[in-house]
Amino acid sequence: MATRAMALEFSRIDPAFYVCAVAPGTVDTDMQAQIRKCTPEQFERVDKFIDLKTNNALFTPRQTAEDLIRLIVEERLENGGRYDLREMI
Repeated sequence: MATRAMALEFSRIDPAFYVCAVAPGTVDTDMQAQIRKCTPEQFERVDKFIDLKTNNALFTPRQTAEDLIRLIVEERLENGGRYDLREMI
């Protein structure tokens, strides 16, 4: 709802400005590396993130950025929309 409200408000100020929410999927960042170092006592879902890395199921930051840029250039994102990046690629 916050995304839709911001999109509406900003479009009144500048019609060329738009806001959307994008869930990028699980991206292999430094934060992911830190999570994988945790014990189950520190982070109970650590096994899930270790499995994602082991099974090569994490997305690189570069690929995530390229996918997002492609969607922007192709004008596939609408003002106020919510998107799951991995469902769109």
